[in-house]
Amino acid sequence: MHQKVLYQAKPGEFLLQLHDIAHFWVREGKTITVERSPQATDADVQVFLLGSAFGALLHQRGVLPLHGSAVVTPEGVVVFVGHSGNGKSTLAGAFAKRGYAVLSDDVCAVTIASGVPLASPGVPWMRLWADMQRHLDGAIERRRVREGQEKYIVPLDGQFARKSMPLRAVVELTVGSTDELWVKPLADMSKSQVLLRHTYRSRFVGGLGLEGSHFMQVMQVANQIEVYRLCRPQVPFRLAEMVELIESEVMSAATERASA
Repeated sequence: MHQKVLYQAKPGEFLLQLHDIAHFWVREGKTITVERSPQATDADVQVFLLGSAFGALLHQRGVLPLHGSAVVTPEGVVVFVGHSGNGKSTLAGAFAKRGYAVLSDDVCAVTIASGVPLASPGVPWMRLWADMQRHLDGAIERRRVREGQEKYIVPLDGQFARKSMPLRAVVELTVGSTDELWVKPLADMSKSQVLLRHTYRSRFVGGLGLEGSHFMQVMQVANQIEVYRLCRPQVPFRLAEMVELIESEVMSAATERASA
């Protein structure tokens, strides 16, 4: 399903226009006014309200929205970022099956309090593409995110974390051309480049007049956390191995730093 999408942005204001769905007017990081088309469904409106409209709102508020899914570890939050289809939600779902709480799916809002980056909770559900459900034993609620999309709602129920927690690490998910599966820590400018690359709706930043403050915010967060790059083969997906690798290389490293 495709529709014409137009947006306008200037400091303090953002207008998103979606033909046959709605117009969303976001002002000063405080209000979102929705002018809904008669033929639009609740699901249609919800997708763009919780997506681009809230993304613009977060930018206006000076919040760093990362395009990723976040899980809670004993030492803090780990966020999986990456391009669409790289497995962010599926990986977070796999950690949920191991007993980890999920803080957010698709977008993780990061603020800084007393110099400490904090990750805030999102909505209490995940959205998974149909072809990814088999990696989670097919346990999925058959309610589409939108009509015409093979993407479905997965409620988090008791595994949703409801309060902000310190952000400890970001893991960038990439897909390589070999059979290798690896993860490595990044340093210096490579860390901030990952955060810039995976800022949610980064194309809005310029029009909103926030380039300078956004860059400084990214640098401040990058200096306080660890950033890793994980590379996996295109096929097979090797989800269980990815979880074990992150537990051993990322989460154990966070534990060692916390106890040092």
